[in-house]
Amino acid sequence: GPGVTHLQKGDHVVLTPNPQCHHCGYCDRGQWTLCETSVLTATGHALDGTTRMHLNDVPLSPLAGLGAFSELTVVPATSVVKIDRDMPLAEAALIGCAVITGFGAAVNVAHVELGDTVAVIGCGGTGLSAIQGARLKGAAQIIAIDIAPSKFELARQFGATATIAASSTTNVIETVRKLTGGQGVDIAIDSVGSEETVNQMVAITRRGGQCVTSGLYAPTFTVSAGLFTAGGRSMKGSLLGMSNFSHDFPMLVRLFNEGTLKLTEMISRRIRLDQVGEAFEAMKKGEVARSVIEMQ
Repeated sequence: GPGVTHLQKGDHVVLTPNPQCHHCGYCDRGQWTLCETSVLTATGHALDGTTRMHLNDVPLSPLAGLGAFSELTVVPATSVVKIDRDMPLAEAALIGCAVITGFGAAVNVAHVELGDTVAVIGCGGTGLSAIQGARLKGAAQIIAIDIAPSKFELARQFGATATIAASSTTNVIETVRKLTGGQGVDIAIDSVGSEETVNQMVAITRRGGQCVTSGLYAPTFTVSAGLFTAGGRSMKGSLLGMSNFSHDFPMLVRLFNEGTLKLTEMISRRIRLDQVGEAFEAMKKGEVARSVIEMQ
């Protein structure tokens, strides 16, 4: 469109879950995923407050202003990041949400350091990406926790050094403490977001450790304030990994192309557009890491 200078017809791109203007107060502070313009696209509208998508003349409000389950869409230029044309598009599709959310939670928010002990609750696409982020930053121990043991082989491929079947909160807490000499982990990342998993996250974090929430499922949750005050723990919210998309997307593409970042293994199913309902059911049941729609 008029005024768009950083893109050309035929470019390969990844769409961002929210736009980043790079000049509002949040972007200036390095809190790019909180960009003021994302408030507009969160309602499914374009930046001018209108919608560009309709069905039988009825206005539609696509998720994040993208409408990524449609064959054609209109999005703000600030919601588009150009990537290397050699990057396979199925793998690239993972980067824009699950991968950046989990990877960013470990790298940008928790700031995993060499030798840290890390636990990741939930081994779907987001959790697997957090595991990879922790591995690439040099974590000495990465504990993967999930209710579905079928995901553990993949978690180990992505960097987990130990796995725990979350049959009960007691089992999770006791096993993590056993693996960490009774202390708990330096960093725990919850990629599920239920009240149960949030409390598990806090309970398995050592005194003075970090808790990072990146799941969006529970509208509210209750935790013991004493565990933070008396234990010196901290809790951080992580929206889309608090990432600078224009920098981080191409960086993740480079890591994939050089063989450092695993993405192909995360694609459990390649589906047609009309199978998207089945894919959601499979995701809810924990049967897949990610399903990818192939439009052709």
